[in-house]
This record gives sequence, structure tokens and C-alpha cells, in this order.
Amino acid sequence: MRSGYCDNYSEALEMLMKNGIQEALDNVEDPQVWRENRLWKNEVDDLILNKQESIRKLFRSFAGKLLKKNQVYSNHDPPDITLAEFRYMF
Repeated sequence: MRSGYCDNYSEALEMLMKNGIQEALDNVEDPQVWRENRLWKNEVDDLILNKQESIRKLFRSFAGKLLKKNQVYSNHDPPDITLAEFRYMF
């Protein structure tokens, strides 16, 4: 609408779906194929093992930062981390 390509919100939404969201969705790789081709590799496993202590420190530094009053996490190492804390970490 702001760019002047569309005259109304309905047209803008249709354009967004056809040229934006749908195009992005069409380019998303199948998650299982991604896991098999990119994640479950020896190189990735080696990297995670080599950086394991750094990853644990990172998680420890963010886990529990957004706890609500009287909320408690279990004593895992690395500790549990909420989605909100994960986003905050990044």
C-alpha cells in the first residue's frame, strides 16, 4: 500500500501471499531432508563436541534470566532454557 503497487488492503494481502510468503514457503527445504543432508553429519557432530563447553556456558548464562516469580527449572546441565530466553540469547 505504501509503495503504491496496490490500491487496497485486500489487493496488498493477495500480492504478499503470491509474491512474498508463498514464494518463501516454496523455497523451504523439507525439514527431514535438511536434517539428513546438513545436520546429521560427522562434521557437525565433531563441531558440537569440540564446542560443547562453550555451548553449555552460553546456555547457563541465559537460562533462567526470564523466570517468573516462583518459577523453577530442573537441574539439567546445560539448564533448561525457554523459547523466550533462547530468542533473547540471539
